[in-house]
Amino acid sequence: MEQLTVFFLCMSEYGHVMPIRHLIREFSMRGYRVIVYASETFGNIIEDSGGEFIACDIYEIREKYQRSNLGESFSDQLYFAENINERMGKDIEKYKPAFAVVDEGSIWGKLIVEKYRIPFVISSPTIPLNLVTLSDYCIDIYKSIEPAINEIQQHLDMMSEKSFPKKTFLSLLLLNEQTDCIFYQTKTFLPCQNTFNLEHIFFAGACGREKTTDLEKPFLLKCLQNKKSRPFVFVTMGTISSLSSSFWITCIKAFKGKNIDVVMVVWKYVNEEIFSQMPDNIAIVREADQRQYLKYADVCVCHGGLNTVSDCLWEGVPMALYPMFADQYANARITAEEKAGILMENHRPDTIWKTVNELLNNDIYRLNAQLIHEKMMFSGSTSDAADWILKRKGYI
Repeated sequence: MEQLTVFFLCMSEYGHVMPIRHLIREFSMRGYRVIVYASETFGNIIEDSGGEFIACDIYEIREKYQRSNLGESFSDQLYFAENINERMGKDIEKYKPAFAVVDEGSIWGKLIVEKYRIPFVISSPTIPLNLVTLSDYCIDIYKSIEPAINEIQQHLDMMSEKSFPKKTFLSLLLLNEQTDCIFYQTKTFLPCQNTFNLEHIFFAGACGREKTTDLEKPFLLKCLQNKKSRPFVFVTMGTISSLSSSFWITCIKAFKGKNIDVVMVVWKYVNEEIFSQMPDNIAIVREADQRQYLKYADVCVCHGGLNTVSDCLWEGVPMALYPMFADQYANARITAEEKAGILMENHRPDTIWKTVNELLNNDIYRLNAQLIHEKMMFSGSTSDAADWILKRKGYI
């Protein structure tokens, strides 16, 4: 039997690549040839997952056009689709992919698969967008892109004269009701469900939830020893956080001297000088598999990125939420509506501590987080998601 090839066309951000890597591994283990297009940053992750990595770095375009908002990012991807078109045409002729898995944020990927008429599935690590969810839950995404819409549409019209499909800005941003989509959560996290064609959406809330191995971090071990007498709070603001140092300073002020242990995962963009003198009950980690910490956390302070929210809910951990960007506002709002967390209006020390204290002392938030965990357990696994894709594309 001839080996089939699957293309993965990624959005090169951690929050987008980390969920999709489980499908890469699954198809590879099933004997498919998996070819993955992504940024150099993720080469090792992709190859460790069994995929053949092809570097195509959107960030080269980003530097060229001085990206500063979602509108410019959208424009970057149009230029990138043009730049990579010839190469993709040759690769498609060479590898003859049976179908493609395209990240929902990969505008260039959507244009390529439609141009070359490759059957595809959308991989959505964020809330799928239609007109209702965009206007009601994710209006900040639209507002960020709005200043560039006319320029984007003009560019799309020009591209349609060069053999690209004729598209509108919204047709690339929103999920077509006839397009198959993997969503890495349960139905609970899809608002306005009656406005979607659910036949075309697979809920993969259990995707990639394999057992994790503990890291032997001295402070984590100390936290576990202390856990019988005091709580453990985990703080993360994601990997593309634009927060200034002020957030971390206020967190330190909020937790200093409190009868809790705190681990803060601070990404590389934050100046480490602000952490030169730390209270004994707070530790800083530069990079971490957050699931290893969340297994033992009593509360998580976070930004509302869907991967972090999902990791928290899988472990039944309630959240203090301070969203900053794009879909984070929607994820935080849904979490708060489900009473599995509290949405903070600001990040003043008193606000942070008041919110964390409420989460620690009111069991309803942990109970609701655990209820969502149970729903995730019975949601689709990685294997289930792969089966669904193959069935939708006619290979089962």
